[in-house]
Amino acid sequence: MFSRKNPSIPEYFSGKNIFLTGGTGFLGKVLIEKLLRSCPNVGDIYVLVRQKRGSTLKERREDIINAKLFDIVKEQNPKALDKVKCIAGDTTELKLGISDEDERLITSKVNIIYHGAASVRFDDPLRSAVITNIRSTREIVELASKCAKLEVFMHISTAYCNVDSTYIEEEMYPSPVHWKDAIDLAESDMDLSVMTVKYTDPWPNTYTFTKRIAEHVTADLCKDKIPAVIFRPSIIVHADSEPMPGWVDNMNGPFALAVAGLMGVACIFYAKKDSYLDFISVDNVVKGMLGATWETGLRKDKSKISIYNACSELKYMMPWFALFQYKVGTKIFLEKTLWKFTVQIAQCWYWYYIRTMLHVALSIAIDGILKLQGRKPRSDNILGC
Repeated sequence: MFSRKNPSIPEYFSGKNIFLTGGTGFLGKVLIEKLLRSCPNVGDIYVLVRQKRGSTLKERREDIINAKLFDIVKEQNPKALDKVKCIAGDTTELKLGISDEDERLITSKVNIIYHGAASVRFDDPLRSAVITNIRSTREIVELASKCAKLEVFMHISTAYCNVDSTYIEEEMYPSPVHWKDAIDLAESDMDLSVMTVKYTDPWPNTYTFTKRIAEHVTADLCKDKIPAVIFRPSIIVHADSEPMPGWVDNMNGPFALAVAGLMGVACIFYAKKDSYLDFISVDNVVKGMLGATWETGLRKDKSKISIYNACSELKYMMPWFALFQYKVGTKIFLEKTLWKFTVQIAQCWYWYYIRTMLHVALSIAIDGILKLQGRKPRSDNILGC
């Protein structure tokens, strides 16, 4: 139980220095913006960024804070953006690719760590997924263990890493393999492509498989040593209200499906009609993260690892596409629309394959006619035909 004497969330974050991986991504940007806007006295926010060829750290920082997402902060408290500081590194490297000088800075000043960096691609090769999602977690927990002032370490997982369970409780589930064995395998010279399907079964992809194991990296290395949180959001979608309704900057998840349907690039999807899609808005995910951080930071017993499921805010069955088609597809037409928005859900893989091939063949035929007429083809750049 918390007493009335406990600080509010903004008060708790006052003066706290944050270290964040995944700060250049969708969720990371919203987290940074929320901290700057709602916790104005927060300390410095150190963001791990991978240096790109031809881009300096200053330019990578500008890429983050120049997003329209930060317009309210720029208007209300522009000096707050000075708290955002970039640190060069790479989560796929040992020790996160951080220099010794930056490591001393982090370990001496940081109070809270958010590990949100991960590869969210479902088709990543097993080796790449293990290095990015599992080994990186080991590396950042080892960094966290050196932080003299650390109060909370939060690992951002996903509710869908537990696809082998019907109902997901806020507890740890058995790991399919030991995380040390998975890392050793990824660091070996073995050809992992031939064993991926059997190794990851029953997980449908390397993303959910490696995220499940990464939870055990956090649990094993943080137990009795680091106040840790495992936070499991479901499918993260656009902002509900903060800082602006509907804000999104990516084409992941349902957005890719919706846009592909609106453009006419895709007319059929392979899925179970009775499957549920569990959506949660990104701003509510961030609020949950801050609340979980606050609770863990004030908790007296810091040996227990907290687990939070952030789910079931917007729950839809797969036929939500029919509703989307009726309400949006008949009223909104994109500039590069190729075909009328008519999306179907196929539960038979062979029917899905036949319909897809017919769709591609029709696109090629139409482009061929346009070329014969001396006109610019429509689907070359989109379908790669």
